[in-house]
Amino acid sequence: MHLPSLPPSPRLGRVILRDATWQSAVSQPGTQRAPGFRTAAGCQPARPQRATPRCGVGRFASLGRAFVIGGIAFVAAAAQPDLTQVPGVVIDHLPAADGRYVGSPGLAVLPNGDYVASHDFFGPNSGEHERALTAVFRSPDRGATWEQISTVNGEFWSTLFVHDDALYLLGTESHYGYAIVRRSRDGGRTWTDPVDATTGRLFAEPGYHCAPVPVLLHQKRLWRAMEDSQGPGGWGTRFHSLMMSIPVDADLLQATNWVVSNRILGQTNWLDGRFRGWLEGNAVVDPDGKVVNLLRVATAQWPEYAAMIRISADGRTATFDPATGFLPFPGGTKKFAIRHDPRTGLYWSLANYIPPRFRDRNPGSTRNTLALTSSPDLRHWDVNSVLLHHPDPVNHGFQYVEWLFDGDDLIVASRTAYDDGLGGAHNNHDANFLTFHRVEDFRQRTLEQSPAALREEVLTDQATRSNAPRVLLLGDSISIGYHPFVREALGHDMVIVRPTTGPGRAENCDGTTKGVPNLDRWLGMYGGRWDVIHFNWGLHDLKHVNADTRRNSDDPADPPQADLATYERQLRQIVARLKQTDAKLIFATTTPVPGDKLSPWRDEADVVRYNEVAMRIMRENNIPVDDLHALAAPHLAEWQLPANVHFKPAGSRALAAAVVVQIRKALANP
Repeated sequence: MHLPSLPPSPRLGRVILRDATWQSAVSQPGTQRAPGFRTAAGCQPARPQRATPRCGVGRFASLGRAFVIGGIAFVAAAAQPDLTQVPGVVIDHLPAADGRYVGSPGLAVLPNGDYVASHDFFGPNSGEHERALTAVFRSPDRGATWEQISTVNGEFWSTLFVHDDALYLLGTESHYGYAIVRRSRDGGRTWTDPVDATTGRLFAEPGYHCAPVPVLLHQKRLWRAMEDSQGPGGWGTRFHSLMMSIPVDADLLQATNWVVSNRILGQTNWLDGRFRGWLEGNAVVDPDGKVVNLLRVATAQWPEYAAMIRISADGRTATFDPATGFLPFPGGTKKFAIRHDPRTGLYWSLANYIPPRFRDRNPGSTRNTLALTSSPDLRHWDVNSVLLHHPDPVNHGFQYVEWLFDGDDLIVASRTAYDDGLGGAHNNHDANFLTFHRVEDFRQRTLEQSPAALREEVLTDQATRSNAPRVLLLGDSISIGYHPFVREALGHDMVIVRPTTGPGRAENCDGTTKGVPNLDRWLGMYGGRWDVIHFNWGLHDLKHVNADTRRNSDDPADPPQADLATYERQLRQIVARLKQTDAKLIFATTTPVPGDKLSPWRDEADVVRYNEVAMRIMRENNIPVDDLHALAAPHLAEWQLPANVHFKPAGSRALAAAVVVQIRKALANP
């Protein structure tokens, strides 16, 4: 029977016991939580609290069956859920008997620091195909406790995000319904209603699909991937991929403000006939500073893949090359979210990596292991650590996780299928919990910190590490110029990176005076582990600077940034540190400077002297030399810009070709 909707009531999240008591909890078969994987920052050991029913959406199976006698309503007593073993903080619980399941976790942090989470309802009793519901929750204490604050009628598959101090939901109205966006200016308690193209209905026709995937801010635009379901065939094969974007200062509820790319339909002959569809794409900025769409790829067998669609700068053109666009991705057959971390230069994701013992199953329905993964270039991915695991893949899952950076931690909302004392989840897909988790010091996590029951297996699993050689380029703006061409030549087979301050924003390594104090930071970027380091210093060392201000100078009477003796001393320090990495080292000579008057002042005679010192140091240390000076000298008129130390694209490409040869040679030699 249907009961009337009641106002939302407070709901306390359940805090599991801390690490001291967790070992006894997992001594029985069940979820293994990685050491250091906390429930919520600041939580003290506490007796688990039974959830308060969330009356706003009406979930009475856990309270009892309602009936009427003599006009008076009664609720029969029924078994209460047992939440003591559920990992994380329980935000919401839906017993399987309810016929509605937890979907589409959303997570955002409000300007005042409060957390907001959301999920929709799917399943036979959810009404998802007519007009879906989404529940919104708020936590004032960094995820320790949660209260439901609203129920949104007509919201499905939605991303929760903050923009310009307002909270938004961007998704669909229902299963394959209209694409819509809503705004809340009171932290999620009330929402706008998208009734037309001026109030948040983004397309004139229904038929759209998505998930809580990231909304990306890049080049003063917001970007968000979506699919339509208007192609031929069934689930997966019918999805066209598209990218939406909008200026950051535009009204997000006005449909005409959005730019939409062309739509690309996947082909079942891709991946040697294993392709079964793509969906739930991530808008992310690649290492060159360009927007790409990285999508989940449905296949029937392991290994798993993601697909990379390239997006033009104006957001109107999407292109895909099936020969190069598929990349190995642990967990790629399930939904994942990717975000870039400027502190490490890595891209991070939480995904349903599949341990070896489960690889004979359908990968898309294997969701019982949640892992922290990372990549330096979006193409080569490592599994850093397993965070959650349950030995049963049929009725347990930690999936569709949405996560955000929170300082040194990650905060996570998971669609969790788990035991509840009422029969558990219907299956691993039809989740009965929305749970909150905190991954403390995520950048420091290793495979050794994986749950004990799985640790030995993942430590010996070669699939947890990309076997691609890792190559670091260190140098000034000359190397910045040839780096993209080196990556173009080698990037499919190798990791080719250099110091950056963000995707597409290369950091200039300058002279040895900057190199010495920053070298450890650069070597630690992208997770370290270098097979080859190609490096150069000299062009900035020999430039002239004002003796008092140390600013660049056009006066040849002013001193160089580092005189020859200083250059030699500091370059020796750098070489000594580089040798400690056990990487194969290649030194590149400083390229010529033209005879024109330059700003700042540089002299070709100094280039020769500094190169001579550098090559002597390399001979003493048995380090191969990539003599870019000798290569470029005969071609300056053709390759170099007029009255400039920098190179035209043709010159940078020619330098890159020489660098590629040296890298291949270094890797070929044991």
